[in-house]
Amino acid sequence: MPVKTEPCAFSEERIYPGHGLGFVNRAGKKFVFATCKNRHLFLSGRKALNQRWTKQWRRAHKKESILRQVKKGKGRRTLKSERGIEGLSLQELLKK
Repeated sequence: MPVKTEPCAFSEERIYPGHGLGFVNRAGKKFVFATCKNRHLFLSGRKALNQRWTKQWRRAHKKESILRQVKKGKGRRTLKSERGIEGLSLQELLKK
């Protein structure tokens, strides 16, 4: 049975049940942090993008391809179709 985890509001680490710290701001939005370090940085106004160890920084600087695996689909191929030219049909062109 899979364990329900939630991401940290700052570092995007997985937080397992029974772990992490909660914080509710004045607007009523709930933030969950993996560690006190994450909570302190978030509340002091630091951006996760500037911290090299966060997933947000690694994603922005293309350090891990594991973070976002997007499956590239094959593009559509154009089908070749032969057509006649102004007044000449395809059969007449092929005869010449």
